[in-house]
Amino acid sequence: MTRVSKRKFDKEIENRCFQLFWQLIIDLKTEKETEEFFQNLLSPTEQLMIVKRLAIVIALIKGYSFQEIYENFKVSYPTILSVQKQMFISPGYQNAAQKLLKRAQHKKIWDTIEEIFLKLSLPATYGSKRFEEKSQTGKRLLKRKRERSIL
Repeated sequence: MTRVSKRKFDKEIENRCFQLFWQLIIDLKTEKETEEFFQNLLSPTEQLMIVKRLAIVIALIKGYSFQEIYENFKVSYPTILSVQKQMFISPGYQNAAQKLLKRAQHKKIWDTIEEIFLKLSLPATYGSKRFEEKSQTGKRLLKRKRERSIL
C-alpha cells in the first residue's frame, strides 16, 4: 500500500497543486510525451496497479465474473470489489473504459474492412511479392485481433 506523509499540506496549496497536475495531464500532446511523464512520475509497481485497475473495469463492463478477473489479472477479490464499488460511486473509471472500448471498436471495424479486402483481392502466387504482402497483412491483422481479445 502506498504511504502518504502524515505532515499536513495546506488545503489551498494542495488544491492548487491538483489543478496544476490535472492541467499538465490535459496539456500532454503525444503518446510518447505522456508515457515518459508517467514512467517518471510513477514507480513500475504503481503503473502496474493502475493498469490492472483499468483492466478490471473493462472486464467488469464486458461481463466477466470475479473468478475470471481474479485468475486472469492476478488480483484479489477485495481489489475487484473496490474497483466495482468505485464504478458505482463515480463515473471516472467507466468513462475512461468506454473511451478505450470505443477506440477498440473503431479499430475492429477497420480490421474487418481490411479483412474483407484481403479476402476479395485476387489470389497471389506463392513466393511472389503480392503473396508476401497479403501474408504480412494477414499476420498483422491476426495479431491485432489477438491483442484486443485479451480484454
